[in-house]
Amino acid sequence: MATANQRQLEIQFHKDMLNIYENARKIGYNASRFKQMVANQGGLNVAKKFINSNSPSDGFTSLLLLGRLDLTVEALVLEEAYQSLFSEEERQVVLDRLKEYGFEIENEIVEESMVTTSTATVLAIRLLPMSETDPEFAEQTIENLQEWFVSELPFRKYNFKKGMNADPGTLVLFQYKGHVIASAILEEKIMYTEDNEGEYRGAYYFTPSSIAIFSPITSEEMKNIWTQFKGFNQSLQKLDIKQYELLYQLLLRKNIRYVLDGEVDEESFQKQIENINTDGSEKVVDEPKEIIKGTHIITPITKWKRNPIVSKKAIVLAENKCEYDNLHLFFKSATTGENYVEAHHLIPMEFQDQFENSLDVEANIISLCPLCHKTVHHATMEEIEPIIRELYLIRQNRLNKCNIGLEFEKLMGMYN
Repeated sequence: MATANQRQLEIQFHKDMLNIYENARKIGYNASRFKQMVANQGGLNVAKKFINSNSPSDGFTSLLLLGRLDLTVEALVLEEAYQSLFSEEERQVVLDRLKEYGFEIENEIVEESMVTTSTATVLAIRLLPMSETDPEFAEQTIENLQEWFVSELPFRKYNFKKGMNADPGTLVLFQYKGHVIASAILEEKIMYTEDNEGEYRGAYYFTPSSIAIFSPITSEEMKNIWTQFKGFNQSLQKLDIKQYELLYQLLLRKNIRYVLDGEVDEESFQKQIENINTDGSEKVVDEPKEIIKGTHIITPITKWKRNPIVSKKAIVLAENKCEYDNLHLFFKSATTGENYVEAHHLIPMEFQDQFENSLDVEANIISLCPLCHKTVHHATMEEIEPIIRELYLIRQNRLNKCNIGLEFEKLMGMYN
């Protein structure tokens, strides 16, 4: 049982965890999900979860990009006042993590105390053109390429023909079709032997938790930050690190989203969909889609991650109408100006492990008005059954094309 002094220390730590939210907000990072976690689970519990995670949190990455690792949970854990709340092993984990990302530690772990000082910064900023002649990227839309950043890049290398002279810790801005469409922090650069990997000279590995997509950035927006910006071309431009904070402020306005974000609540997921810009020109092809390794979160109940770009395509294909009743026009979205609808996976994602191919495909995503969406999640089976039956009849053939077909009775069983 904790002593009164220990309990008081935990209360103060909890307050300081909430202060992380307030201090981060002052520099432009709104960590609202973090604040909610601390409020619901307690500051000490949240800190220990972060420590035991195999990779840095999204908040850690955001503060790294802002050059303020001193505001992270990890930095707070190392404060001398809280030494008794954590084991030596836990403190070593956060020390190693901070040092890995360039945070300067004044003293190593010693028996009595540890002190953290200074801040970390991104080492450099580079613009990396993605060649439209590269077989991997040729004839792709911006939306397609952003989906590639979500579903593939976190789990693979990035091949190059002409490499950057950049060190690990460099923030890379990916340029495609006259826009910056994604960002990531370089982790490692490798060179191939002459007889390896065909025409490619080498490959980059990017820190998975740092990979982010956002609304595309134009040349004019880049010039507003870097007045000497030359415009988009195929050269590997180095950008002045002094303008880094202005860049990150722009990324926040562009709805930056880290692709390995943890479990996202339903409201946040639907908001992510709304914030994605697409003109609907891309043709949707119904075909089996491989389940990408790493697209699920292991908890007592496995959470399969959904790609908001795929959901956006499905909604645009449905012309922003409710597919159960296209007369359900309740209000216009303040974000898109279109009729407000939400994305619903007809075969629920929680049953992904029963299928060999991905359920996160347009054929399985239904555009529903908020009333119908709430109904299929919260109403009685008598009210749910006619909606699911109608949607099943509409989508049965498309589901079969994606190799995720099933009998109606089995589908209904998933809603019990």
